[in-house]
Amino acid sequence: MTRIDDDIRAALEAEDAELFEKYSREPGMFEQIFATFRTRMGGWMLLLMPLMLAVFAAGVYGAWRFIHAPELRDMLLWGGLAWICFTGAWITKLWFYMQVDKYALIREIKRLELQVARLASKQAL
Repeated sequence: MTRIDDDIRAALEAEDAELFEKYSREPGMFEQIFATFRTRMGGWMLLLMPLMLAVFAAGVYGAWRFIHAPELRDMLLWGGLAWICFTGAWITKLWFYMQVDKYALIREIKRLELQVARLASKQAL
């Protein structure tokens, strides 16, 4: 902990200290993931999670068929399907984790806003 964090905590009143502690605690990965389902984008998250799993499963099936394909044409078709499906699952997962990161950033900005507001009110007194 740095000296500035200690100074900020000392300047906070009791009710503000409770809010500060709420926002200063860094949640774990699973807590962050489940928190995204409770946001405005939660419906899209619920839609994309099974879709991502289905596309990944189709990619695994395409890869399995690629390995067991008897002809070059079949190999190209199944390999192309596997590549498209794995790329789609990767892009969906990337978007999902960008949302998780966005909400972590919003939480940090709220924490900073609270600190600035409290320090500004202390300076005004």
